[in-house]
Amino acid sequence: NRASLESVNELDAQRATPGAARTTPGAVLTFATWHEIWPVRVRRDDRTINTNKHRISKYVIPHLPEQGRIPVSDLTRGMLHDVQVALLEAGYAKSTIDGALSALSAVLGYAMDEGRIETNVAYRMRVDPDDPLLNPTRGQRERRYIPPDEFARFFKHVKPVHREVCLAPLVTGCRTQELLALERSDHDRKRQLVFVHQRARVLGGDAENDAAFRPGLKTTKGVRRKTKEERGRWTLFPAILSSVGPTRLHRRLIFPSPTGRGWG
Repeated sequence: NRASLESVNELDAQRATPGAARTTPGAVLTFATWHEIWPVRVRRDDRTINTNKHRISKYVIPHLPEQGRIPVSDLTRGMLHDVQVALLEAGYAKSTIDGALSALSAVLGYAMDEGRIETNVAYRMRVDPDDPLLNPTRGQRERRYIPPDEFARFFKHVKPVHREVCLAPLVTGCRTQELLALERSDHDRKRQLVFVHQRARVLGGDAENDAAFRPGLKTTKGVRRKTKEERGRWTLFPAILSSVGPTRLHRRLIFPSPTGRGWG
């Protein structure tokens, strides 16, 4: 959407600005300053960067001393507990508060990697489920699942050519982007397993071009300079999947688009 595109363009412009990620040697680095420059210092997906910046800007910085204009090394666990209390009193849900502090922990982790701080004071901070202040204005959203009878009604109307890809998420547990990037060379028919190690790009592309895929999964996409085996995982791929629809062979992909390209 337009807002996401503007955020990406703004980040690209910041990265292209000479000295955008530089700090003055010997100068005191405040948390507010680090919050501005960390997106240029680390290599992460734009969506991850924008999510973390939004959470910290909206939920954390307004409740820090001097709006975060304090040395990043002066942050304490006690300050973050005060942030928790402020958010709890404002009626935010546990998931919202935990998400904000998780984003803060990630950003402080980047600062640790550069030797700017010695400890990550936000590491594994979570709201106690029994906290007496925990009283969100909205009820907890129940996890959505598909009852067997509902899936049966859906599957009844699926064309045979699409049955395999529609059934695959249920039996493999793969996310959509992971599923559409599965390769035939990673399929172990004897063990009925498949190795998942990459994700299809949103816009798709030429399936023979590695640029159509992103290395790593949701939990390992930030892992750099690692082998395919270190970035991926084995998951079930029962033989029944190959029998529910017509065979459609592709040189590389298990689930190619009708045109033979990667799905977008």
